[in-house]
Amino acid sequence: MHKNKLSVVIITKNEEKIIGRCLDSIKWADEIIVVDSGSTDNTIAICKKYNAKVFYKKWEGYSKQKNFAISKARGQWILSLDADEIVSDELKEEIKKVIEENNDKYDGYEIRFNNFFYDKFLRYGGLYPDYHLRLFRKNKGKFNETEIHEGIILKGKKSRLKGEILHFTCATIFNHIENMNKYTELEAIQNKKNFKIPTGYTIFIKPIYNFFKNYFLKFGFLDGFHGFAFHINSSFYLFVKEIKTIEKMKIWDINFLKTLLKRAKSRK
Repeated sequence: MHKNKLSVVIITKNEEKIIGRCLDSIKWADEIIVVDSGSTDNTIAICKKYNAKVFYKKWEGYSKQKNFAISKARGQWILSLDADEIVSDELKEEIKKVIEENNDKYDGYEIRFNNFFYDKFLRYGGLYPDYHLRLFRKNKGKFNETEIHEGIILKGKKSRLKGEILHFTCATIFNHIENMNKYTELEAIQNKKNFKIPTGYTIFIKPIYNFFKNYFLKFGFLDGFHGFAFHINSSFYLFVKEIKTIEKMKIWDINFLKTLLKRAKSRK
């Protein structure tokens, strides 16, 4: 492991439309690690133009792909990015300072995200500032094993940086609904594994409350039509996740009821 060196880790599959902007924003890093799960477009060729070290790994889920990327990094510090994320100039300078000083006080840093939906950066409704732990010492952090919404488990203290990651997540409503279908599927699979049973609250009340809270109480309406469309879709996400869970668990099936009774008896 190289001290005072930064490795940027990215996982990819068919990201030719966006990966170039991401790589251009981190070309100053000491090392770029890309773990690809089988791109059939120009993703790998673009990565190699930026002297990235490209590794192939069959898709096993977000957490496993990202942890594999970390294992290939040689720098003492890791910056984890997705292909649709861009490091701002201010953040670049902050990260350089962190690496140079190598202060033992902190082992990880949360970074503020500026989220881009439907051709606009959304600033209200709880979307900004949106902090995520993405910069950390290699031997102090790794992603938790989960189907979706993976996060970094940090062994040590963390702080926050002021610079931003520009997150170009969904260019259109069509993209948002596509992603919603993919991610609710993964959440439903995870719910089934954890035997997380939907309730009347999670199916009906929670989505409505979520919209009310974010659109009205957190001023999501100040983002105009974009904010309205986003928060409607995000609340619908919660509903879809729950009914997909019901479908996968087959709650109406007699075998499910038998399993439920067995679990209840074992807890007594």
